[in-house]
Amino acid sequence: MINVLIRIHQIRLKTISLGYNLPNSFLSKLGVQKAKLYVAGENLLTFSDLEGIDPEEGNERGWSYGNVKKVSIGLKVSF
Repeated sequence: MINVLIRIHQIRLKTISLGYNLPNSFLSKLGVQKAKLYVAGENLLTFSDLEGIDPEEGNERGWSYGNVKKVSIGLKVSF
């Protein structure tokens, strides 16, 4: 059995979240106290020496194909 060690360089944008509070001048016309729009993402970008393979997701047989990209969009409202 031969064991091989491979050096891999990677940069990853793992998690990001952005939010925007809507202005009160707009919300008062709708009868709303507060409202916030948000967008969040996970595993959006990976720059790696191994194209198409996620170095963090190794298994007993070698490399596996990686983490799923997720994007969430929402609106939080207080009446």
